[in-house]
Amino acid sequence: MKLVAMGLALLLLIPGAGAEDVSPLPSFAHVMDKKQFPSRPAATNTLTELVKYRADLECFREVCLEGYNQDVIEYIEELVAADKKLELDIENERVSRDVYTKRHKYLQEELAKTQGRGEYMRPYFDCLKTYRGETSWVLNQIRILIFVF
Repeated sequence: MKLVAMGLALLLLIPGAGAEDVSPLPSFAHVMDKKQFPSRPAATNTLTELVKYRADLECFREVCLEGYNQDVIEYIEELVAADKKLELDIENERVSRDVYTKRHKYLQEELAKTQGRGEYMRPYFDCLKTYRGETSWVLNQIRILIFVF
């Protein structure tokens, strides 16, 4: 699931930058769609439905949750690479201090969004919490059905 916009980039065009090398900066376009979360089965008294729901939850975790997390990791790598390039550009005087400052600020702000409960990680942790709750619930329901019958 490669929904990170690898080809998309944000150009920070600085007025008066002239002939400076202003390369594109990475941007994160992936959205965690909570609508993809599996729905609880209507009939929770059949083992077949519960086992299918458990399988759907695992599929969601592997494809959606872990895919999204991997996209964030790849975006972090893009940000770090862009920051290294920016450091080289300022070192070699390919960009002005003003351009460097604005671009560096953007990269730092974007990196902060990928950390902990940052803007890009919040949907991941919210869905992970729901996944864990639903997994616990369905396993408990399966145990009840197995021991009752």
